[in-house]
Amino acid sequence: SAGHNITGFLHVLDAVRRHRVPRLVYASSAAVYGIPSSLPLSEDATPQPLSPYGLEKLINDHYAELFRTLYNVSSVGMRYFNVYGPRQDPTSPYAGVISKFANGLQTATPLRIFGDGSQTRDFVYVGDVAQANVRALETPVQGVLNVGTGRTVSLLQLIDTMSKAFDTAAEVRYEPSAPGDIPHSATTTTRLAQALAWQPATSLLEGLGALALSLRTG
Repeated sequence: SAGHNITGFLHVLDAVRRHRVPRLVYASSAAVYGIPSSLPLSEDATPQPLSPYGLEKLINDHYAELFRTLYNVSSVGMRYFNVYGPRQDPTSPYAGVISKFANGLQTATPLRIFGDGSQTRDFVYVGDVAQANVRALETPVQGVLNVGTGRTVSLLQLIDTMSKAFDTAAEVRYEPSAPGDIPHSATTTTRLAQALAWQPATSLLEGLGALALSLRTG
């Protein structure tokens, strides 16, 4: 994965430098934080990644900072929290829990929960993420920004909300927690709001409703 996430990103940075591209907005990840010592997470929290993916994203953030210092490359890394919405492939190794649960509801397959379902996440709708990216492109903010809603929901609450949005009862299957699972994750949106003069506006129920509609209509 390092070949894609690090080497590929270095090619992008070098192309931006060589062609004097005025601005780069790139995908970082909340995975850089690992298991947080306190919540909500701000951009000043100390990164402690627990996966190769999180480590690679953190390395990219450092490379972006290096290119800003050495070559004056203007960039901002968007540390996405749990992004969901239409067109996410549930079979992808990068698929989020919502797309997997949506596939389970559609196919009447039990929804697998690793642990007791009390884990919390900050789910942010893909349409809001797209707006954040555009606004970041149009502002001079440098460094990194956490991209989330500032609101958390447990996996059991998520399943209940998805059942309403999909108008389908869910069957849940509990399995042991996996090593390295992050029990809770949440961000503050303070810097995001200050830097972009904007905050996510889509509620979880609205976003899940849009996802359900997209799956029904193809």
